[in-house]
Amino acid sequence: MRQALQTVARRVNELGVSEPIVARHGAAGDQILVQLPGVEDVAEAKAVIRSMGRLDITLIEEGPAPTRDRLLATRNGVVPADTEVVAGLVAVALFMLAYYRLSGVNAVVVVTLNLLLLVGCLAALGRVQGSS
Repeated sequence: MRQALQTVARRVNELGVSEPIVARHGAAGDQILVQLPGVEDVAEAKAVIRSMGRLDITLIEEGPAPTRDRLLATRNGVVPADTEVVAGLVAVALFMLAYYRLSGVNAVVVVTLNLLLLVGCLAALGRVQGSS
């Protein structure tokens, strides 16, 4: 029930309502009460609250590469219409450093060590292909 309350609260926050109420309701506490002061379009609010979660899955075809240009060199410098180039490790590391400050430094170090350990284990098992 706690997870359901959190999910409904997140969806209510998408509506931008000030001071909404999301709480347990009913004798057994098995219902959720939602009060949205100032909301005029009740149908839209219900649609947002009842909406299903969405999980995006992205197929990674190539990479990683040290630079965008090196990755695009395999495709004559052109990004196909149905794909995108994603800056991964560097973007995540910069975000963590900027947002979390000292904890971000710790997190970047730990993630880097984890990556090295993972690649080392895969190499030891013969699951890493060298570039040719």
